[in-house]
Amino acid sequence: MAEREATIASRVGLHARPAAIFAEAAGDLPVEVTIAAEGEPADDGSGGEGEPPSTETIVRTALARVPVSGAGLSWQPRKKSYTNAGVPTIVYAATPTQTHTTALFGHEVSITLTASQYSYDFGDGTPPLVTSRAGEPWRRGNKEARLTHHYEQVTRGGERRTITLTTTWDATTTNPFTGQTLTLPSIITTTERSDPFPVSHLRIDLTDTADEQDGH
Repeated sequence: MAEREATIASRVGLHARPAAIFAEAAGDLPVEVTIAAEGEPADDGSGGEGEPPSTETIVRTALARVPVSGAGLSWQPRKKSYTNAGVPTIVYAATPTQTHTTALFGHEVSITLTASQYSYDFGDGTPPLVTSRAGEPWRRGNKEARLTHHYEQVTRGGERRTITLTTTWDATTTNPFTGQTLTLPSIITTTERSDPFPVSHLRIDLTDTADEQDGH
């Protein structure tokens, strides 16, 4: 029997994405593939002859192959924020779920990502806003559902602020071999940023038209 041995030079072994790619490649081979740490018994890299890959292996392998997008960072107002207490900056995630389909181990596999945590950094040195809620854009009567931030300092000259959203995702898929559905929590994160924008103070002048007409 022909054999070939490969050694991973890194002391910490394979990271998640290379490990998932290795597991997929091992599963497609018509030969037995074993992996082992030095001095430890060997494990079958493909799950064992005749055994299907585990659902966790399918999830991790799929994540290594599909293009995971951000949660759709959105903010209001779009062009400029204000220090006025009555005009907060509103943020929300427009796409809190996403589904991807890819071919794995001879089957078409769908994986659904659901955002479980959002961390908004407003770029002004204040602590991030961390929440499990996606938030909503402004509309009359939805004040409690909005995620807001108040900037305290105006920007000057060419200074700008940028909002950064880091989203943590749970991944769910169904094993096409066993029918098992599995959700792996907090398995991947994405980061996205807003366009840079200035912060100013909105000046509101209240006038009495009648007094003006009377010359007062």
